[in-house]
Amino acid sequence: MPRKTRRQRRQSSSSRSGTGRRSPTRLLGRLLVLGVLAAAGYGAWLDVQVRGQFEGRRWSVPARLYARPVELYPGMRFDSAALEQELRDAGYQRSGNADRTATYTRVGERFRVHTRRFQFWDGEQPARQVGLEFLGGQVSRLHVTGEEQALLRLDPALIGRIYPNHNEDRVLLRLDEVPVALVAALLSVEDRDFEHHYGISPRAIARAMLANLRAGAVVQGGSTLTQQLAKGYFLSGDRTWWRKLNDAAIALILEAHYDKAEILEAYLNEVYLGQDGKRSIHGFGLAAQYY
Repeated sequence: MPRKTRRQRRQSSSSRSGTGRRSPTRLLGRLLVLGVLAAAGYGAWLDVQVRGQFEGRRWSVPARLYARPVELYPGMRFDSAALEQELRDAGYQRSGNADRTATYTRVGERFRVHTRRFQFWDGEQPARQVGLEFLGGQVSRLHVTGEEQALLRLDPALIGRIYPNHNEDRVLLRLDEVPVALVAALLSVEDRDFEHHYGISPRAIARAMLANLRAGAVVQGGSTLTQQLAKGYFLSGDRTWWRKLNDAAIALILEAHYDKAEILEAYLNEVYLGQDGKRSIHGFGLAAQYY
């Protein structure tokens, strides 16, 4: 068997050495490809989960159980004390001029009541101001903006709720029902760049980091309103990097599939605003009634 020359031995050694040097690079490339595929797969799975839960949960409200509605007509045996008790049971508050829904004013035997909008079995009754007068323990007159009424129906008292999950309660609002000043104040405090970012805001993150460094403690967060919604809807309150990465990813998904008005409306109905015993108060609609 012919012996290898010195030059051949050097070339063989160099070839083996080159193969050894290329192996870690190849391994790193494979790991990178696997990481990209895993991230893409997780992102696709998260996208399906987020859309499914968001569509199903943003209109999740407890079933409400109501007492019988109060139906009044002229000549009916029903006195003013009974009416005031019914109004209190239904959560109405006495005020000076009954200019807001769910309020009433009383002068002797005369009442002015600002009713709530209510969906009765035979159709929706809008919120309106009604006048009632009593005489001798009977209903003597019913009128709405001066027009006499033969029959008046008041929205009934809420006597119970059946919660779909976690004892969370809310009264859903449409965005156009929320005062513009409230929306402006909310965005000013929580997310000044809401109209311009795509779920995460590098500017807010940088601003929060600078404030925290100056204070030497965590005094400000960099989460956008969309990230806060993501955390409230899908995630726990744990302060971990994994949760932060997830709420950023979910925020990007929400912004990709829903417009700003839908996200803001969902936030207004979802945000946690207090506790009433075991019942969690969620959203500005219920908070406005509760507080």
